Amino acid sequence: MRVSDLPKNLLAVDSCKFQPMSAGRGWDLYTVISQCAEASALPASGFLRARLKYQGPGVSTSLQPPNPAGVTARAAVQTEVASENQASSAGIPLGVLSVPESQQVAMETSVVPGPSGAAESGRQSAAGAGDGRSGLRFLAEASLAPSTWKAYRAAWKRWEVFLLSGPDRSSGDSNGMIDFMWGCYQEGLSRTSMTAMLAGISFMAKLQSVPDLTKSFLISKALKGWSRLHPTPKDRRKPIDPILLSRMIFTLPDITSDHFEASLFAAAFSLAFHGAMRVSELVAQSKSRTDASLLGKHVVLSDDSIQVKIRRSKTDQAGIGHWFTLSKIQDQSICPVKICKYFSSIRPHGSEVWLVHEDLSPLTKFQFHAVMCNTLNALGLNSSEFGTHSFRIGAATAAAASGASVTSIQRLGRWKSGCYKSYIRPDV
Repeated sequence: MRVSDLPKNLLAVDSCKFQPMSAGRGWDLYTVISQCAEASALPASGFLRARLKYQGPGVSTSLQPPNPAGVTARAAVQTEVASENQASSAGIPLGVLSVPESQQVAMETSVVPGPSGAAESGRQSAAGAGDGRSGLRFLAEASLAPSTWKAYRAAWKRWEVFLLSGPDRSSGDSNGMIDFMWGCYQEGLSRTSMTAMLAGISFMAKLQSVPDLTKSFLISKALKGWSRLHPTPKDRRKPIDPILLSRMIFTLPDITSDHFEASLFAAAFSLAFHGAMRVSELVAQSKSRTDASLLGKHVVLSDDSIQVKIRRSKTDQAGIGHWFTLSKIQDQSICPVKICKYFSSIRPHGSEVWLVHEDLSPLTKFQFHAVMCNTLNALGLNSSEFGTHSFRIGAATAAAASGASVTSIQRLGRWKSGCYKSYIRPDV
């Protein structure tokens, strides 16, 4: 393979061993690219990101590529790491970098973690150790929710794979983006998914200071046409209303393993409904990710009310937090104060997370959804017609049915716009 045969915008390399020009000096760009061209196929275990970093004029200037015209590199070098788990927590390659011929480059290996879970501490230390631009890049990554960062990273990866899939696509220009969108359309991707993917590609491009190819008149109008020809199906998830909630809580002892578990899920279901809470605001994303779950210090119980603080939400990524109060209601079978006070009396100490099992492990989103589905199935209902959002939908629907004002409904679900209307589904 010749250097001229390599994609001009991105060079994906597997396991390469580079020889430095001299101790304490940088790396010769031509040598890097030449050795990359001879690299073997990429192992499937993962990626360790290596970054091309500008070095000032005058550094390693004695080593020039034999090609008189020089080599313009747009390279992100990728080598192997130990496991797929490390790859999933690592960030994307730093991407398409244009290196002026007048400047040499130094190669600096670093793992670029995403803003989630165990990677958080490593991300913070890496941000502190790097230069100003690298540090700000880490801060920009932290501006996103972990799920959003994961989706953006996946979108950029798909764009990279497209560019590497053929020599006619390696230019990475606006025509390439148009071909990429058309391919997604032919695959049957929804307009909503395409819009989200373009948002991810746009963010990553700006993060890496490369041209954003997603903003054009043709792309904008194509998305509108896409939406008109293939409208997004209406959300048909059914609400969980007070009557159904009561039946679910009554059935929990038959679904769960013991009395404690039944009380735990009764408290979770009751709070999800009466507080119109997203499941991500209530329980842990996983056993190791509890950064947004409800804490014990944020549940304040009194004789006739319960105060709850949502510390982070989909619309509050900065973690400002929001307090709300639930009062006693006449229906004791679903009264949030009664149910939560009882669970609090049997809840074990030793964890800051409030909704925990007897062994102090946190109640997770997966467990919440699984028990919810099992309970609905036990009642003879089709659990596929419901989702964890059904508690939130049911809260808005019940509030509207009781004659609550628009302001009250918006306050209940922390909605700041007219989107609350889509949650009111009396006929579903």
